[in-house]
Amino acid sequence: MWIFYALHRDVHDVDVSIFIETLNGFKSEGKIRVLGASNWNYRRMEEANEYAYAHNLQGFTFGSPAFSMAEVVGDPYGDSIHISGKSNEEARTWFEQSKIPVFAYSSFARGFLSGKYKTDMGKNISEVLPPNACVEYDCVENLEILHRAEELAKKKNATVGQINLAWILAQPFVVCPILSPSTPDHLLENLIGMNLNLTEQEINWLTLL
Repeated sequence: MWIFYALHRDVHDVDVSIFIETLNGFKSEGKIRVLGASNWNYRRMEEANEYAYAHNLQGFTFGSPAFSMAEVVGDPYGDSIHISGKSNEEARTWFEQSKIPVFAYSSFARGFLSGKYKTDMGKNISEVLPPNACVEYDCVENLEILHRAEELAKKKNATVGQINLAWILAQPFVVCPILSPSTPDHLLENLIGMNLNLTEQEINWLTLL
């Protein structure tokens, strides 16, 4: 049985050696098997893994930042880490080159890319989505991404959520979107999205490239 354990947030003034030594202690006791880091900057993950390698210990074998087609433009929670958008290309390249998989949370951008809000519904986004989701994702660029996802969904007889999942799974690094379907129909919709193929042109067009 694989027991995945991820530190939820970094404490920047604590040396990485403390985290690695402590987690490996739990590992030696059989309490955990695989170490990960959620909301950790990739540079701190790299520092921790360099320490682990130098001391013959297990380092972080997966990361869990927020990741979707939409870029996070606000942080109502404080010190959240995401790897979406042009500004985080370096982080995505690190995950690709280090072959460390990403367990992506907020893969539907907290509902922004779920189909709940539509660009032509005649309502302000704040009337449909929770306040924190609006803080994180409401901007002109993300609204254009959503509009393009809606257009492509119509073309492919799919949903916006399926287009978003297909886009995530088409990335050059290993990414496992964290999903939370609330009904069997939602689960089926997600499964269909995981089997939807996008062209390279469509992938780039969706994110304004």
